[in-house]
Amino acid sequence: MIYIDQHTEIGSTHKICQDCAFAGEIDGLTLAVISDGCSSAPNTDFGSRLLVQALKKLMTTEFFHKAIKSRLIEHSAFPEVLKEQLLGVIHDWPTVLQLHHSVFSATLVFAILSADRSEVLVCALGDGGFAYQYEGKPLVTTYFEYKQNAPYYLSYGLTAFGEEDYVTAFKDNGRTKWCSDSVIMHCAKTVPYCTILPRKDLRFITVMSDGASSYINESTGARLLSHSAMQHLSEYKNLKGEFVSRRLLSFHRSNKLETVVHQDDIAVAGISFAGTPNSD
Repeated sequence: MIYIDQHTEIGSTHKICQDCAFAGEIDGLTLAVISDGCSSAPNTDFGSRLLVQALKKLMTTEFFHKAIKSRLIEHSAFPEVLKEQLLGVIHDWPTVLQLHHSVFSATLVFAILSADRSEVLVCALGDGGFAYQYEGKPLVTTYFEYKQNAPYYLSYGLTAFGEEDYVTAFKDNGRTKWCSDSVIMHCAKTVPYCTILPRKDLRFITVMSDGASSYINESTGARLLSHSAMQHLSEYKNLKGEFVSRRLLSFHRSNKLETVVHQDDIAVAGISFAGTPNSD
């Protein structure tokens, strides 16, 4: 059986939670997604939820299903095409909803299990990360960060301040992919990072917002490294039912005893394959 779960919590320095998490079935595909709204832009708590809805809408299109069946998702051009398709979905929404385009200043990290359950597509636009583990293998955590803490948002694709201006304004704003504490590569800043994980022997896959990098001990001022936090958040004793919520809440209860807080909002969504045959 496949289990899906999600959980969000507001950060200690925030008055509004700008993170959104969703896990569910969309048109035969299983989705776990988080979106993190920029704290310096207005109404991004609403925008992060709209971006999740945009992804869900895109997943029902002929393009998306053909992309999976025809193996387009394996093509090097897919990340750019995916971004353009998402921009196409939200292009008219600011006008229709009478919202400023900056509402879409939010990141998007998601995992999608294919309809035949043979593989998982994982994508990240902006910062945040994901964690997964195969049977008998160590946990793998992947985290994306921007040197100037200025992720690329889809809102830039809706205005005259487009990608070229973003790259110019933040020319030193390198995007780095960290994998289990080691720098693996420097990634393109304005296109999603995409990878495919084989389903066979996969125990779980979770996606997380950059709130995972905001844990701090208020007594000592010491910060918990993002990969350490992601590892703690992935120490699942039971992968059934509300496995994401249980683990996050347990981690936060233990943190309170040590005066550790997460200053930023945290969102986690995941897919678990507990007790699921590989042939399923």
